[in-house]
Formats: sequence, C-alpha cells, structure tokens
Amino acid sequence: MGLWTKKWEKAPPVSKRIEAAKKVYQAGYEVRLRIDPMVPLEGWEESYSQLVDLIFENFIPERITLGSLRGLQSAINGSSDKSWVKYLRESSNC
Repeated sequence: MGLWTKKWEKAPPVSKRIEAAKKVYQAGYEVRLRIDPMVPLEGWEESYSQLVDLIFENFIPERITLGSLRGLQSAINGSSDKSWVKYLRESSNC
C-alpha cells in the first residue's frame, strides 16, 4: 500500500490521510472515503485488506467508494512513471 502511493501519488501518506479523516469523524462530521484507483499489483488482496482494517480501527466511514483504474490519455501523457499503464485494458480509456 505505502510503496504504491509513494510511487504514483503526490499526496500525504495513507496513514496521515486516515489520521485526518479520523479527526473529522471525531469532530462529528460525516466521513466518506474513496479508494481509487484499485490497482491489481502483486499482493493487492493483502494490502487492501490491511487498508480496510486500518480504516475501521480508526473510525467507521459513512461510505467507501471503490474506483477502477482508468487510462485517460491525459493521465497517461502527464505521468512521468507509466508503469501502471500495463494494468489497463483497452476498454478502460473511457
């Protein structure tokens, strides 16, 4: 989980995002999460299972949305690391 986000995202670590969501939840706000995109990397079942466990150890979200990996041409063109493109199917560029 952590290795993938470091490789492909310019965002705070997942643990920091969950920590922030927990604070929002504790303040009484409705919290919804989006896990997007789901990427079928080696060991993904265990990694996503750990992610869900970590979420529910901290708070109970109102909703969790799962998103699929999409191959928008603009995202591909703007990516300096295109190693994720091999997980796309031709029909995913919609």
